[in-house]
This record gives sequence, C-alpha cells and structure tokens, in this order.
Amino acid sequence: MYLCIIMKKQLTKKSKTDLIESKLKEPIKVGDRVDCSIPYIKKTTEGKGKKAKTIEIPSVSYHSGIVKEIINHPKHGIVYDIETFSTSIPYDIELPSEDFNKSTNKLFKAEWVRQNTDDCGANPFKPEVRIDFMAQDISQLLMRSGYGRRSDNFNTPEYNTCSNNPSDRGLQGCTYGGANFNPYITDAYGLKVYYQRPFVWTLEQKQLLIHSIYNGIEIGKFIFRDKSWKEVETQMKETGHGFNYDCVDGKQRIHAILEFVQNKFADEHGNYWKDLSEHSQRHFLGYRNLAIGQLREDSKDSDVIATFLTLNFTGTPMSKEHITFVQSIKL
Repeated sequence: MYLCIIMKKQLTKKSKTDLIESKLKEPIKVGDRVDCSIPYIKKTTEGKGKKAKTIEIPSVSYHSGIVKEIINHPKHGIVYDIETFSTSIPYDIELPSEDFNKSTNKLFKAEWVRQNTDDCGANPFKPEVRIDFMAQDISQLLMRSGYGRRSDNFNTPEYNTCSNNPSDRGLQGCTYGGANFNPYITDAYGLKVYYQRPFVWTLEQKQLLIHSIYNGIEIGKFIFRDKSWKEVETQMKETGHGFNYDCVDGKQRIHAILEFVQNKFADEHGNYWKDLSEHSQRHFLGYRNLAIGQLREDSKDSDVIATFLTLNFTGTPMSKEHITFVQSIKL
C-alpha cells in the first residue's frame, strides 16, 4: 500500500517544463515577480569624419521586478508599474510618465512582461534563516554575555539598573543586559519550552578549547537572538532582570571561556588565568578566530529551532534523545 502511494506521487509529479508552461499561463497579479524583455533599436556610429555612419542594431533590454500596480490605460492599454533596480527603459521607447501622472519611468507595456519562472522545478532547500555575522573577539563575546573586565574581573555580570524615571514605572531596581543561557520558545499550546542542554562539558573538553585558542584554531560560531526592548521589559517585570540576548548556540564554549578567566580551572599546562602574563591575557581576550552571529528581533521561534538543530560543533554531541526532544516541539 505504501509503495503504491509513492508510485502514485511519482506519476503525478509535474516536470520542470510543465511547471514553467503552467506558470507562464497564469494571469499577472500585483505582487508577482515578473521578467521584462523590451526589444528596441540601438543606434551607434561607425567610422570617423566623412566616413562616419549611423547603424541600427536590434537589441533587447532585460529587467525583472515586482508588480506594484496594473493600469488599464485608454491610450497604452494594459501597463505594469514594476519596482525594479535594473537599468532604465531605453529612452526612445519608454512610456511618457505624464500620461500616468507618475514620476517614474518603470512603466512596462503588457507585451514586454511575463511571469518569472525561476521558482519552477524541484527545490530541496529549506527556507534560509537570516543571521548577521560579525568578526569580533573574545572580550566582545564575554561582554555580550554580560561580563567584562569592569565586572570584578569577569566574576560578576555587568548589568544596567533601571532609573527612577517615571517612564520606567514598575521597573525601578530591575536590571537588564547580558545573554540568557537557558532561553525558551513558546510552543503551539502557549507553553514555554526550554531547548538548551545543561552544562555537560568535561574538564578535558574545556582545556581543549583553551588549547585551540592558544594555537590559533577556529573555535566556531556563536549565535545570539536579539531581544526587543518590549521583551526585555516583560522579562524584567516577571523576574526582575531582562536579558538583551538569548544564547542559541555556543553555551558550552562561552562558559568554558568564562570559567577559565574566572580562575575556576587551569589549562593543560597547569596555568590558571591569574598565572598568565598581561601580554598573554590581552592576546587571549583579543582572539578573533571566531564569528558572532545574531538573529534579528523579528526572528521567529521556528527560526531559532532550525538554527539550533542545523549547527554542529565539536565538544559533547547532542544526544539523539535531546535532538528528538527539540524536533518534537510543536510551533
């Protein structure tokens, strides 16, 4: 029975050619992506002086863009107002903007326009999650996490305290800043689901990370989700502290680095942070063989889960049970 269903799907699957033909037959609507091909005669001059002559060369001006308006004009017929960032329409054939009371020359005759077929055919790719990456160093990574040199040598977080400003009513004494290493998403039932693992790295794994930094080895990407001020305020009212970021990936590595500069363990040579020279400490904090990525404020919980499941780094791999748990979250 299952095999029959698969074979039926294969038989009913349309070819790329069929999909293109079907798409080209669809009427063009506002919001559609379209292609434009404008045939025109390009005039150029050959030769010099008395031997110079003007010749005409058949040419085509290509454009693509989004249909913003469809105009049924009494003189020009169906005309499409298209938002396009390509070159302008050849001057000698462009439609006069004064006929349309528009200050644009992106007006296209119906015979120039057809549906864009770039999306016709198989597409095995999942929707891409937009992550903005920045080249920063370890000191900036720790500051984003809420820790810096001013915070009692990285031992206490550097949080901001809400003022007594009337606009901060109900937030006096609350703090904000840093990153939340136990973030949650809201599932389809409106429940909070915490998707991060607890701290699981061994001493050997932490020392290996410090070894990598000493030897200029890339230590991977660190992903944070930017929180809007409204979300920060809500969290302050609920718990007394609002985090500026959620740590989506890098929790184990960040805390290994943080614990090292807090003198909680020694490196493979037996040196604690306090034993390193000032030069070595500056070198460590200025280490840049890493990347910090940021999911924007408008990112969805589904973007967070997709990012979390896609990224793989060295260390203790996620157990099959934990991956299954995260995949099972209904959004």
